[in-house]
Amino acid sequence: MLVVIDTLREQNAVNEARRLGIPVVAIVDTNADPELVDYPIAGNDDAIRAIRVILQKLVDAIVSASSEARVREQWKWQAYRPDASRFSGSTL
Repeated sequence: MLVVIDTLREQNAVNEARRLGIPVVAIVDTNADPELVDYPIAGNDDAIRAIRVILQKLVDAIVSASSEARVREQWKWQAYRPDASRFSGSTL
């Protein structure tokens, strides 16, 4: 995934990502074409505060999803791992 702040300034990166099939998330101002972006976020790409707020929300979502995926993966492995205590007193 490619995250872009200003699609006009980063037109080459957007074009290359599209050509390679990489999803593009971008802040799209009124002077940009939202059709070039897979996941447009309407916002002012010139205002530092707006950029900071939007990027912080993206970071929070990514961290949250990563944590949930990690917990889900651990649960899956624990569900398939045999319980060693079942075999502690047995003889073969």
